[in-house]
Amino acid sequence: MYPDIKNVTRLVLIKRSNYTGTHSGQIAFPGGKYEKSDKSYEETSRRETFEEIGVSESLYYKITNLSKIYIPPSNYMVYPYLFVSNSNLSFTLDKKEVKSIILPSVDEILNFKVQLGKFKENINPYFHYDNNKIWGATAMILNEFIHLMTNKK
Repeated sequence: MYPDIKNVTRLVLIKRSNYTGTHSGQIAFPGGKYEKSDKSYEETSRRETFEEIGVSESLYYKITNLSKIYIPPSNYMVYPYLFVSNSNLSFTLDKKEVKSIILPSVDEILNFKVQLGKFKENINPYFHYDNNKIWGATAMILNEFIHLMTNKK
């Protein structure tokens, strides 16, 4: 989360570039695969954030860990974190990995409504935002974020 120039609190999502792979073109949070040089999954998250959107880890701090999620199609375990910056951020996208950036406000996210749609061969829940369908692990993380922000248990 970060405040934009109008002091609106926003979350950072990315639209992945099109490539041959399971998550091609999907909406996601910045992140990626753990590397042997990473000391922790949090370090992986910070490194990948810098690589994908050019935001230095010195500009934000961790609020909390979110629930880890297993993604069967890619056989990945995702370890999400909620980070906050106290200042407006600028982004430099790695165009090989990131097609575009999506910056919904927290207020918009808190008003997301679950919908159902067909993805691959299955009917899955998703959130609709700015002509994008946000589904899978990203939707699950956003749902947890919504519950945290609205104090629902």
